[in-house]
Amino acid sequence: MPENTKFTQPFHIDFTENNYPVLIEPRIFVPTEEAYEVPIPQLIQEMRVTEPDLALKWDLQIRKIIQTLFIENYSIIAVRKTNEPVNYYQFIKKMK
Repeated sequence: MPENTKFTQPFHIDFTENNYPVLIEPRIFVPTEEAYEVPIPQLIQEMRVTEPDLALKWDLQIRKIIQTLFIENYSIIAVRKTNEPVNYYQFIKKMK
């Protein structure tokens, strides 16, 4: 990965009243950038117990996003850990 890779973050995060992250997706996600960061909740296991519907929604959304990136020839290269409620999967476009 080039040192100066800039990761695009097209996904936004909101929060429930219990302070769990909620993924806000763009209406249509068509990957055109060279690199993306996809948020993943740090407390997904806790969410599966306390807010199972939200955890399932996260699972389905992330699966759809990752499948789209894989189909469009992206590879996951790292997980960026943060002090936020989410970490980030990092994807880059494979060279042809």
